[in-house]
Parts: sequence; C-alpha cells; structure tokens
Amino acid sequence: GPFAPRLAAAVSAAWEFPSIGTEDAVRTLWEPAIHDAPDLGVYRAGLLTEDGVRLVRQGLDCATSSGVPTRRPNGMNRYGIIVDGGVDGACSFPPLEDFVRELTDRYVRPIGRALFPADVGEGDDSERYAFTIRYEECGDEKLNEHRDASVVTLNVNLNLPDEGYGGSKLYFVDPADRSKRHEMEFAPGMAIIHKGALRHAALPINEGMRQNLVIWLFGDRGEVRIAPYAPHEQLTLVERWRATKENFLPWF
Repeated sequence: GPFAPRLAAAVSAAWEFPSIGTEDAVRTLWEPAIHDAPDLGVYRAGLLTEDGVRLVRQGLDCATSSGVPTRRPNGMNRYGIIVDGGVDGACSFPPLEDFVRELTDRYVRPIGRALFPADVGEGDDSERYAFTIRYEECGDEKLNEHRDASVVTLNVNLNLPDEGYGGSKLYFVDPADRSKRHEMEFAPGMAIIHKGALRHAALPINEGMRQNLVIWLFGDRGEVRIAPYAPHEQLTLVERWRATKENFLPWF
C-alpha cells in the first residue's frame, strides 16, 4: 500500500476505536525530528512507502503533462504545482486530488490534533492547501526563513531512495532564543509535521533535486489561530478523531 504499514495500522485502530491507547500508538510513531530540541514541536515519521511515493509522483507527472499553464505554488517557491483543481492556476488531476484529500482527512488532520491539542480547536483545521515544491541548483535553491499560513503543516519527501541530493537541510528557529537554529534532514517517504507559526527555512541545495508535498491546514477563509486553548477548551479525544465532513469515510 501507499502508507507505511505501522502508521496505517495504528491510524486505522484509532479511527475504529478512539481511546488513550490507540491515540498514543499513533502519537508515539511521530518522534521529535530534532534530537537536541525535542520540545520544539517538530515531529517526523515514515508516512509513504516507496510505492506511495511512486504513486504521487506518477500523479504529478500526469497533472503536469497536460501543458496547461500553472500558477506558482506560493509567494516564495517558484517551482511546483498546486494540487487542487478548484484553485485557479492549479493542476487538475482527480486521482491525485483524491489521494491528497484522503491523506489529509485520514492522517494529517487527526494527527495534527493529537500532537498539538492546545493549538487546534473546532474548525481551526477545516480547510487545506496542498502543493508541491522542488529544489535544485537551476531552480529554487533555497527557501528563506518564514512562517506558514497554517495552523498545522505536513511536509513529505517525495524523492525515491536512489534520488540523493546534497545540502537542502531544513532549519527551525527556537522560539525561546531566536539566535538558535535547529537543522534537520529527512529521508524519502519521511514526513515532518509542525505548527505553521514556527519559523523555518530550507538551506541551499548543492547537488541533485529534492521534491516535496506540503499540506497546510487552516480554518474557514484562511483563518489561522495562534492563541493556545485552555485545557477545558481543547477538543476531546473522540472529537480529535471525528470526521470534519459528514460524507467522509475512513479508508485504507
């Protein structure tokens, strides 16, 4: 299948029977991505198998081979595509859009709620914006320090195992000490998840290419909540594993 087996099994169990035990089984698969700053709020896990990466890459190839002019994915990246046929200037390829929709509903949204319970409340993650980015020496070499327009961001490496690259590490700024930058890199199929408000950047790439799928979650009409919720205001465990849309049926 397209998803890492251990994560897929844990997520399926949490959807079927939300409990402290099943949610913890999902949460523990997301380890701190930066070992010298485990409390920074950046987590990583194996998300896509090699077959899953190939599936997404094939969808991207089909979406971009139409020759239809596309809009740059965001104000900072020039190379990549928007994965949403309802957005002007996006590449429309329904199978890829369906995959990203299910990835968001089944994995990203409940996992973001579980990892950041004080930061994601009712409706704060109801909308998504998905796009790909590509770094290479003849295109976008780096990404300057910034915050995302999201409450939660998922970033997954779409390189295949034999597609190595040099440089292009990510760094995250320590909110307690803005002079500290914590660097990390992640392997093909690996995903990281973090709050969009956490400042970060991509350092220059000096060899090969790195391609990623990014999903931003935010509220209605682009609303991004920053203030944390008090414990009594937070979503309950069952609410964290509740579908946002009534017609959503968990899959895989």
